[in-house]
Amino acid sequence: MRGALVMDQGALTWPPPPPPPPSPAAQQAAAEAAKAAADKAKADAAAAALPKDKWGEQLSSSVNMALASAAALALSALAPTWAFLGMLTKFSLASICGETTRPRSGGA
Repeated sequence: MRGALVMDQGALTWPPPPPPPPSPAAQQAAAEAAKAAADKAKADAAAAALPKDKWGEQLSSSVNMALASAAALALSALAPTWAFLGMLTKFSLASICGETTRPRSGGA
């Protein structure tokens, strides 16, 4: 607050007095904190360099695709007419196009 105060009850208080020099204990604590932060950043970088296991993601994606394909084949086998399949195909493609072109909210 003192650094931003220019006038106090009519008296000019600018420029503010220089801040007191830091004590040696504070400088040592700041150096230790900086060293700890550098060690943590180094450890985080080493952990990030390891390859991630994507087995679960790939398995989930493959199972979902297989189920969707099986559902599409079952629907086409049980469809009442070819016109129904044509309309279903157009609706599916329109849904995909609409989802990929809609604006995202939240700036993402």
